[in-house]
This record gives sequence, structure tokens and C-alpha cells, in this order.
Amino acid sequence: MSMENKQEQNNEQENVSLNSTNSDLYLNLSKALIEHCREDGDEASKILSVKLSNINAQLNSLKIKIDEGMDPESLSGNVKIALSEVVEAFMQLQFFDRVSQRLEHASLAADYSNSSSLSENAPIETRFTMEDERVLYNALLDGADVKQAVSKASNKLDDTLDKSEGDDIELF
Repeated sequence: MSMENKQEQNNEQENVSLNSTNSDLYLNLSKALIEHCREDGDEASKILSVKLSNINAQLNSLKIKIDEGMDPESLSGNVKIALSEVVEAFMQLQFFDRVSQRLEHASLAADYSNSSSLSENAPIETRFTMEDERVLYNALLDGADVKQAVSKASNKLDDTLDKSEGDDIELF
């Protein structure tokens, strides 16, 4: 076998290995995005359930007080509390947008894993719209397993949500 043929064979083996590694990365990215969606949805659903229960309790309390003849004007504090709960409930509904975006990106990552020519696609990281997705992807690139990557992304999301608490509601 000539030197040129050996070099071509080595290059082909490297490309197969690189494509296999990329394929594994994209499959793990898909898994991690789906798991991150599930965790985010579970957490948001729990919080939303509590908020809606609180709203119901506040409104029932207001109704009882009004039915008992209490002056509605004197209940403004209770109304403000109920309205605050409504705002927080709307904020929790934003998880639907995050889930939708992550599932779209998980599907895209699966497409990348099946692509024979990755060079024709824009780098997947340029498609991410949320910082926690970039954290998740970079964790996988750094060798984290799916569970570790999801944990890092969840921590980033929690930090982001904590910092934005009290901001205006952004509906999508």
C-alpha cells in the first residue's frame, strides 16, 4: 500500500471517528434538552399549581368578606396580594415557550446526529436562543454526562429566573 493510500485510509478513519463523536454529542444534546424540558416543566407546574391555589383562596376570602358586608375599599391589600399571585402565575407560564424552543433544538440536534455532512449545517450552538442551552451544550463538550449537563443548565436557569424576579412579564 502506498503512502498516499495509507494517508487516505487514516483520514477516512479520523472522519468516521469524528462523525461518530459528533453523532454521540448531538444525541446526548437531544437527550439533555428533553430531560431539561421535563425538569423545567415539572418545577413550573408545581409553582403554577401553588400560585393558582393561592389565587383561588384569596378570591374566595374576598368574596366571603364582601358577602359579610365588609367594605370592598378596605380590602385593597387583599386585592393587591391576589393580583401579585396572578402576575407570578403568568411568569410561570413562560416555561411553555422554553419547552417549545428546547424541543425544537432537540429535534435539530437529532437531525445533526444523522447528517452525513455536518459542514453543510450552521454550527448548532448558533441556533440556541437561551443561555441555559449554551451552558448545557458546553457542559457536554467538556465531557459532562447528560445528567451533569442538565444540572448545570438548570442551575443557570434558576439563577436567571431569580435575577429577573420582579421584572415585567414577557409573554411570547
